[in-house]
Amino acid sequence: MNTFAVMIREPEARTLESLNDQYEPDNVYQINSTTFLVRTKQLAEAVSVAAGIKGEDRFASGVVFKLNRSYAGYTARSLWEWLQEGEE
Repeated sequence: MNTFAVMIREPEARTLESLNDQYEPDNVYQINSTTFLVRTKQLAEAVSVAAGIKGEDRFASGVVFKLNRSYAGYTARSLWEWLQEGEE
């Protein structure tokens, strides 16, 4: 499965709702009100539509990046565990 970073310009509750409707809750990780991670076999364009960034029903401004399994930093242990689950 691929992991995508979804970043929107302004907090928009519908983005998280839409991502949770489109993907299994275990495949969506909310970092903060404007940044989310999504695991899926879909392409980045499909994720951007699900997040409300692209498509006819667009309601948010933002971007989707496909992650390449390289990451570093200091954050909540739950994020590292979530990323590790996607690699298994």
